[in-house]
This record gives sequence, structure tokens and C-alpha cells, in this order.
Amino acid sequence: NSAISAGSIGLPDREGYIMTLQEFYDKTGGDYEEVLDRLRKPERIRKYLKLFEEDDNYEKLRSAVRSKDCKTAFEASHNLKGACLNLGLENLREAASTICEEYRHGNPGPDVEKQLADVTDAYMQAMVCIKELA
Repeated sequence: NSAISAGSIGLPDREGYIMTLQEFYDKTGGDYEEVLDRLRKPERIRKYLKLFEEDDNYEKLRSAVRSKDCKTAFEASHNLKGACLNLGLENLREAASTICEEYRHGNPGPDVEKQLADVTDAYMQAMVCIKELA
């Protein structure tokens, strides 16, 4: 994740910039009030978002898609989707959900590479935004 930066995903590089949680959810497609209602405290939201940086399901998904391991691709995308649902990372949840359904029955269609690219874009955006959180 160290190579992920604002510039690498087309956002202005704003070294030292600190993003609010509301801005974070505006950029990642989530609903801050809904997440705050679920997790109760802004500090808890920040804590779990920072822990999400350590989640390895995105890397497992990428590896599984490339090696055509349908079972692992399904499990990793399903886990990623669930984590995103809990944290309100809606853009990433939506992309993970699409690829998860593609692998649910073990025979992905021809669009799986594009779906992985969509997951990657949403994941990179979420990671950059998490790094910019106050």
C-alpha cells in the first residue's frame, strides 16, 4: 500500500492535508450519518477505517482472480464486501459485490478483469482517503 498516493489515482497531491469524516464519506460514496449511527463515535469509525488498511482481502482477491482460483476469489470478495458494508465504503462495497456475484457459482464470465479493475479503483480511492483522515 505504500505506493498508493493521491496522485496515483488522479486526485491532487495534498501532502499534510487532513480530511474530515464527512469529506471521507462524500468521496467514498458512503453515508457518514449512517455509519456514525451504527458505530456510535467518530473515534471508533477512524479506528476501524485505519484497521481496514491492514485487511488483506483485496490482495487475496487480486491474486485469486489472476490464478483463476474461484473459491478464494469468492471468499475474498465476500469478506471485502462485508467489511465495506460495515464501514460504509459504498463505492468499494458495490464493486466488491459485483465481482462476488460473478464468483458465487464458480464460473466467472468474461467481464471479471474489468470488475477487478473497478474494485481496484475503488480500493485505491478508499486507501488514499483513509491516509488523509484527521
